[in-house]
Amino acid sequence: VDRVAIRAPDDKWTYKNVVDKEGKMRKLTMDVYYPTKYFSDPNSAYPVVVYFHGGGWISGTTAIGWGHCSHYRSVHNAICVSVDYRLGDGLDGIVQSIVDAKAAIRYLRHNSESLRIDSNRISAMGDSSGGHLAAATATVVDASTNDDNFYELGISAIPDMVIMLNPFFECFQDPLLYANQNVTNLVWPEAVVRSRNAPSPLPPMITFIGEADGGYPFAQSFHESLIANGSQSLIYITKKHLDIKCAKTNCLRADHGVYSTALEDGNNPNTYYAWHIIGLFMTLNGILPSSESVPSRFNISS
Repeated sequence: VDRVAIRAPDDKWTYKNVVDKEGKMRKLTMDVYYPTKYFSDPNSAYPVVVYFHGGGWISGTTAIGWGHCSHYRSVHNAICVSVDYRLGDGLDGIVQSIVDAKAAIRYLRHNSESLRIDSNRISAMGDSSGGHLAAATATVVDASTNDDNFYELGISAIPDMVIMLNPFFECFQDPLLYANQNVTNLVWPEAVVRSRNAPSPLPPMITFIGEADGGYPFAQSFHESLIANGSQSLIYITKKHLDIKCAKTNCLRADHGVYSTALEDGNNPNTYYAWHIIGLFMTLNGILPSSESVPSRFNISS
């Protein structure tokens, strides 16, 4: 994959107004990257990549997604948005983040004609806790995670593909909380899938994670639950490397952040590897046009 210069967003779209902790009105926005042909070809509708940043549901900014969005707008002629969502501690904070993530996708579908988005080619992508949010938009259906004050619930919040980088599903360290079925069904995608409460069919999903990542067991378990559910899922596990030179040691250790965006580490080869595989996966599933050469050994069934 060719290296792409990181650029600032082209625009901002406001998808929701909320009241913050101080009681002040706040706009929730998404940083927008227009594809290279967006203005020269005004009659086309484009696929969109919806990026959710990581930060453990309590920190992080939309700038974390600028590297990914620069790639997708330049290489794949797709719209890419990096979504600002509310952050907070504990169960309430996570539910609030899921509410906003689903509202962001509903906003894009509701306004797809004016924004020139192909509403059948929406990919949810996230890193770390953002990977959890991307998966949650496709799986979590509890009524408390929907916000009917802005968009009709008849507008689907389920993306057409889910892309997870270093996903972190361990929302709580306390095993007693995990044992609480009401809690796990509310925020943990795997529990929803295993309980057969997830929408059917689920969109295809692809995961990239390092073998030394603390979230690896959860990502592997989620992948296995998707396969058992009859869903299309791929998982790529990065092994520890001692011969790769990069600025950040996590790409050597294969721990959390091994697929960090090129904005954070321009020498991280794992990011470019993931981008290449994701492009193939998107092409095979009709998200991107069939412009890339897809090797016959690329198996999407497991």
